Amino acid sequence: MESRSLFGRVLRALRCRRKLSQTELAGRAGANQRYISELETGFKRGPTEQMIFRLAIGLQASLWEADLLRIAQGFKPLTSDWQEMTAAEVLRLLPDLEKGNLE
Repeated sequence: MESRSLFGRVLRALRCRRKLSQTELAGRAGANQRYISELETGFKRGPTEQMIFRLAIGLQASLWEADLLRIAQGFKPLTSDWQEMTAAEVLRLLPDLEKGNLE
């Protein structure tokens, strides 16, 4: 069984796509490396909306990618294009995101 949270898996996929270390992302988001690690492994409960915003900025995420993070954590997306997307649909897209097949 996969122990990481959906949010953690999406965060890790986006971070890896940008070839950022946890330490680099933490510095960009105003967090520490341990916090990023705990988010990615599911050890830490999901972040607040404010932290998701800071992580998205640190990742230089597109609005679409920021919405994936928001939906994975249970928040409403910012764009109307994704208003009906569920966490289950994010999970379905995750393998392609992890392989770098989604733009």
